[in-house]
Amino acid sequence: MELKSILAYLQNKTILVTGATGFLAMVFVEKILRVQPDVKKIYLLLRASNTNSATNRMHNEILGKELFRVLRDKHGADFDSFVSHKVAAVAGDVTSENLGVKDFKLTEEMCNETEIILNSAATTNFDERYDIALDVNTFGILHVVSFAKKCLKLEMLLHVSTAYVCGERVGLIPEDSPSLTDDIVKKTIKFDFKAQEKIVVEKKLTELKARGASEEDITSTMKDFGIERAKHYGWPNTYVFTKAMGEVFLRRSKDELPVVIIRPTVVTSTYKEPFPGWIQGFRTIDSVIAGYCKGKLTCLLADPSTVFDMIPVDMVVNSIISAMAVNANQSSIVIYHVGSSFRNPIKINSIHDFVFRHFTKDPWVDKDGNLVKVGKCTMFSTMATFRMYMQICFMIPLEGLKFVNKACGQYFQDAYVNYSRKLKLVMRFVELYKPYMLFKGMYGGKQGDVVENTWHPHAYVCGERVGLIPEDSPSLTDDIVKKTIKFDFKAQEKIVVEKKLTELKARGASEEDITSTMKDFGIERAKHYGWPNTYVFTKAMGEVFLRRSKDELPVVIIRPTVVTSTYKEPFPGWIQGFRTIDSVIAGYCKGKLTCLLADPSTVFDMIPVDMVVNSIISAMAVNANQSSIVIYHVGSSFRNPIKINSIHDFVFRHFTKDPWVDKDGNLVKVGKCTMFSTMATFRMYMQICFMIPLEGLKFVNKACGQYFQDAYVNYSRKLKLVMRFVELYKPYMLFKGIFDDTNSEELQKVASESYIDANIFNFDPNCIDWEDYIMNTHIHGLRKHVMVK
Repeated sequence: MELKSILAYLQNKTILVTGATGFLAMVFVEKILRVQPDVKKIYLLLRASNTNSATNRMHNEILGKELFRVLRDKHGADFDSFVSHKVAAVAGDVTSENLGVKDFKLTEEMCNETEIILNSAATTNFDERYDIALDVNTFGILHVVSFAKKCLKLEMLLHVSTAYVCGERVGLIPEDSPSLTDDIVKKTIKFDFKAQEKIVVEKKLTELKARGASEEDITSTMKDFGIERAKHYGWPNTYVFTKAMGEVFLRRSKDELPVVIIRPTVVTSTYKEPFPGWIQGFRTIDSVIAGYCKGKLTCLLADPSTVFDMIPVDMVVNSIISAMAVNANQSSIVIYHVGSSFRNPIKINSIHDFVFRHFTKDPWVDKDGNLVKVGKCTMFSTMATFRMYMQICFMIPLEGLKFVNKACGQYFQDAYVNYSRKLKLVMRFVELYKPYMLFKGMYGGKQGDVVENTWHPHAYVCGERVGLIPEDSPSLTDDIVKKTIKFDFKAQEKIVVEKKLTELKARGASEEDITSTMKDFGIERAKHYGWPNTYVFTKAMGEVFLRRSKDELPVVIIRPTVVTSTYKEPFPGWIQGFRTIDSVIAGYCKGKLTCLLADPSTVFDMIPVDMVVNSIISAMAVNANQSSIVIYHVGSSFRNPIKINSIHDFVFRHFTKDPWVDKDGNLVKVGKCTMFSTMATFRMYMQICFMIPLEGLKFVNKACGQYFQDAYVNYSRKLKLVMRFVELYKPYMLFKGIFDDTNSEELQKVASESYIDANIFNFDPNCIDWEDYIMNTHIHGLRKHVMVK
């Protein structure tokens, strides 16, 4: 088959670009002009009062940029002539009918000639005024679609959205799943969203003007109103909410138009074209880098383990141009995520390390000519810990300044107002960026389809059963099925969740209180149905829904037990983060854990992650195209059991031989851990050793006028965390079940008989020497890949 050419497709094409002064659009225009000089015409839609003003903007704000340096050098003295023949500035605005183009002849010419429309018009401020964001990001798309339908030769309408229209979803986020906008569509399908939101905006503006609000107050209030409306619909900020709604309106109104939606993640400087490192303004992460290098940013709300998805702007432009060529004249709608988290992820701690190393080697020079020395940034992985830090280090001193200012007759008023204003700005900035610095999603695409029907929840969907637990017995979910078969579980649970959230919001609960309450509510609902915690209960219900809805789909369920570091592949001991048992090992080796709720005789079922992966791949091959459902336990308790007392012995011997070194360089000596095999004996121990002393501290604190309040609160908080941790892990440290893996054993046998390369997909737990694996592989991996951080 003859291969097509993207450059050939662009030849003699007429392209309309909205949002032409934007970062992405400028790189797009430069690329087209540089690689395909035989493009017929590029119309640039620019906000301006007339053509002359639009032309001036084009030359000053687009063509005059350094970005066009390579193109300017290429054409030399002919650059202006070349551009004048290829590029036309059009005065207009996507917020107006007919894109605001007032010249009838020009409109007719554009409608007759335009073959490709790139809609990149957007306001990208996270907290833009709600009225402005709606007009541009949401309703503007309706004007673009209306204009596109008048274009007689149109082959492609490509809309630039954002990957974060997903809101704050977690896990793998597919490109073409309608679920990204399902929730909001369901809410808006019952009413005219455009009419309603225009009414609430008009009402808010009328109220503000009626009370004589200044332009500054109106802007501030409308920004807050945008965040409020976004959160009302379930989105974290005005930008992603209005962009999500723009997609909804595009889907509804496109009819037979050929449409592509490009959803880039965080767009950064150019990777290679026209030269590396070109950027315009501060992008999402850049303001953080700028504050850090100048010594003004020493702490940050960010989970170091979060994958931060970013992509260079020239790669986004390349994806846009490729999508135009591939999907031209197709009446369907195609969505592309353009990012890095799925195929080449980078975590926030790595970014921080690279930035630290850069500014250590090449420091920033301040306005006085001094080199700015940077240190490692303190990261807070939860909003609660960040707020506590801000309270102690900034808000309490601010209250002190307020008191002193009042006592001194407002002498420090300017300092107080300035300090207070800066603190509010910081907290607003943090609130806006929180969803992205703590983001737990990963943007994937159709490349994930090959494994979408292999479901791997968890062996502990069995709850707290005892004895031998079979793989394929329906009894695993019988109890819950019997309870839920009589009613619509999904509908009921959505109702109770909505009711609980409404109650919390009605009484003005903070985000922190809502999170805490909903966590407790999850445990409550799980126990109501007979499961020990939210995780295993919701995974069990996932299995129930999978069984009910699969019909003739070929489905496999993989139920791993506790997944640990790699056994052999790609090398022994690789691990990411603390797994179930690892937080215990970490606390023990540092001398912080001297007792434990655990039955020494309990068989602790764990399995290396590479063996789980091998079982998944083998199950795919063996069960492909089978309409039945097959379940595999992947663990060790049935064929190669290890007890908790043996694990403890191996850990003790490892850290006796190779002790942990604390932050002061001292070796930490470990002893044998005291184990309590019942919750009653553990509670008695905690009561005597910790709770009674806490009551004593409470009494002393009260007698001393709250002098020890901080110590009491801190001690109490830590004790509550310990008890919560113990309650969550109790079912597994006292577990009395053994997971039958007959199906898994048969799978290995069938794979060995049917596939010549089955030996490279070994998942037989019998081959594991637990002493060697724990002492020389798992703990070494934990120390190297996790605890070192």
